[in-house]
Amino acid sequence: MGQSPVIILNWNGWEDTFACLRSLRQAPDVQEVWLADNGSREDRCGEAEACYPGLRVLQLGENLGYAGGNNRALRIAAQEGRRYAYLLNNDCEVEPGFLQAALDAAEVDDRLAAVGSVIFSADPPGHLQYDGVFRGAAEAAGAPAPTPAPGTRPAQYVSGAGTLVRLEALEREGYLEEQLFCYWEEIEWCARLAARGWRFAVCGGSRVIHRGGGSDLGANSHYYLTRNPFLVLRHVETGRRRAALRGAIYRGVSGTNLARQAGDREKWLAIAAGLRDGLRGRFGKRPADSPGPAFVALLGWWTLCASLRDKWRAARGLAPGYPPLERCLLGDLAGARSHRHD
Repeated sequence: MGQSPVIILNWNGWEDTFACLRSLRQAPDVQEVWLADNGSREDRCGEAEACYPGLRVLQLGENLGYAGGNNRALRIAAQEGRRYAYLLNNDCEVEPGFLQAALDAAEVDDRLAAVGSVIFSADPPGHLQYDGVFRGAAEAAGAPAPTPAPGTRPAQYVSGAGTLVRLEALEREGYLEEQLFCYWEEIEWCARLAARGWRFAVCGGSRVIHRGGGSDLGANSHYYLTRNPFLVLRHVETGRRRAALRGAIYRGVSGTNLARQAGDREKWLAIAAGLRDGLRGRFGKRPADSPGPAFVALLGWWTLCASLRDKWRAARGLAPGYPPLERCLLGDLAGARSHRHD
């Protein structure tokens, strides 16, 4: 069946990629590393090969996004008869044994579509980003968070920063959703596969350190994080989809309002464009156009409505806003599992 390759996707983040490759050289359980280059402006693959002798380079020729770039590499691994591949963000470093621990966990249950690593933040160091759930900004900034439990335990989703994927699950149920381009891919994929009876786990013995945000340009991350939930919400059951949609709109409106107050025009444009395109069902790579006057006027009206709603809730002792979108989606995942496996 061959080794289980560690796949790193790079787009102009060469210094992060070199550090990632050097950390992989210190992991004796890693036997094979692939670098998929998403059409970077500079070709520095020779330097990458010096960081990790024997590196397999896949030149993709253009920026296909997280989903598209990884899908190309994953399909090659499946065609070559590999059972597993490990997806690792290029801005991560690994602890030795991370791969073998995930492989051992996957071998216990052939319905595990993926086994996620525990993800720690590099800055501030040692704080949890993911241990079966994504940790919030307050925890990442230093608020107390649980110590990751040892062993393997069920999870409703994995983190795309570091996860072992069973290639059979991809071949049978479909690959990462390329319309998302980047962000929310693992949530969408887990939602889709959970509805078909697959399971997920997090392995406490598999640990990865993540820096994050190294390749973001033009506030693109804010655009995709605002837009992509509108595609993912198709997995929410009909009865709860309307409330989840209102929550997605509210978060976009609040984001633009905060960016406006901070005087960050670039971020404001990115969030506004993400909200516009999510509502229109316009996905794929971010287009270059900006929201027009009609949408800006509508955004102003929604901002006023959101402010009035928050004041109304505050007057009644209620928290502002809406529940996290993940809760709407992951509640459906839990329901789908209990229904299928009871």
